[in-house]
Amino acid sequence: MIYSYDTRVGFDKLGPDGRADIGSILDYLNECCFFHGQDVGRGIYDTLADDRTWMTISWQVVVDRYPNAFERLKVSTMGVGCDRLYAHRNHFITDESGEMIVKSFSLWTWTNMKTGHPANLQEEQDAYLDFQPETERLEMDYAPRKIRLPKEGFAPLDPIPVTGRFLDANGHVNNSRFLDVAEEAAGRKFYPQQIRIEYKAQAFVGDVITTEVCEEPDRDFYVLKNQNGDVCCSMELLK
Repeated sequence: MIYSYDTRVGFDKLGPDGRADIGSILDYLNECCFFHGQDVGRGIYDTLADDRTWMTISWQVVVDRYPNAFERLKVSTMGVGCDRLYAHRNHFITDESGEMIVKSFSLWTWTNMKTGHPANLQEEQDAYLDFQPETERLEMDYAPRKIRLPKEGFAPLDPIPVTGRFLDANGHVNNSRFLDVAEEAAGRKFYPQQIRIEYKAQAFVGDVITTEVCEEPDRDFYVLKNQNGDVCCSMELLK
C-alpha cells in the first residue's frame, strides 16, 4: 500500500531564505513512517512495549525543488521489498499541482532492543511492510548503500555535545538529528540536489560528536564521529 499524509511548510521548517532545508525534508519523510506505523497498529510505543524498534540504515534523498513557506504538501511512503536484514522503502513528496518534488530510497532494520540484533521482520511486521510489487518502485538512480569516502582532505569542525534535543523515543540521536549536528557544525543550512546518509553507530546524551568535512567541486562529504573516534554516520551531498 501507499501511505500518505498532508502537511504544510511551517515556520519551524524554514531556512533563512524561506525554504525548507534538507533536514526538514528528512523530518517529513520520517514522520510519514511514524504515522504509517501508528495507523496500521504498529506505532512506536506499541513496538517499544515489545522491545522492538526500527533502525535506519541509510537514506538516499533526491530533491528536484525545495518547498517554500506555507506550501501544501503530500508526503507518501511504501514498502518496496525486503531481504534477510533490511526493509526497503520509497518516499516521495508532491506539491499542490501533483508534481513530485522529492523522492527517496531508504533501508531499515527491525531491531530487538534487548539484544541489539535484527529481529524477524517478515513474521512480526507484515502489516506495516505490505510491499508494493518491485515494478512499482520509484524511478530514480539508485545509489549503493555504502558511501565511498575520499581517503584524505577532511578537516574537523567544532565538536557538538549531544543533549536531549537530539534524542527520539528510542533514547538515541534520531537519524534526522545527525544532519542537524552537521549543519550546526558547518554554520549553515544544506540544500543539496541529493543526499546520501549511511548510519554506523548510535549516539547518546553525554557523547560529543565531531564533524569532519571534505569539500569537492561537485559534492561535499561529512563524517560524524563520537569522542572515541567511532563513526556514527557518513554523508555525501551533491551540489
